[in-house]
Amino acid sequence: MRGAGLASSGCRARAEISTAALQNDPEDPMNWPKSRKWRMTILLCLMTLFIGLATSAFSVGIDEMCAEFGVDSEVGQVGMFVVRPLVVAFARWPPRHRS
Repeated sequence: MRGAGLASSGCRARAEISTAALQNDPEDPMNWPKSRKWRMTILLCLMTLFIGLATSAFSVGIDEMCAEFGVDSEVGQVGMFVVRPLVVAFARWPPRHRS
């Protein structure tokens, strides 16, 4: 039966969301106290700031590092393309997996 689906059969799917179970859920951010919401907001803002600082900190010492190891600055720039995605990927990794 080719092409048979919700659109072709004339059926309409209706999504129903039950909010009764979510009203007392302590893990739901909508149920958090205002102080916890502000802590999380500040924490996430600081994480965003530090991720940017960590990815750009490598570029400050490229010239000295290249001179120390005796390589061209192009090699250091290529290394930055390797390090930066790793730093960002580690920053996005859930904290429970880091320990």
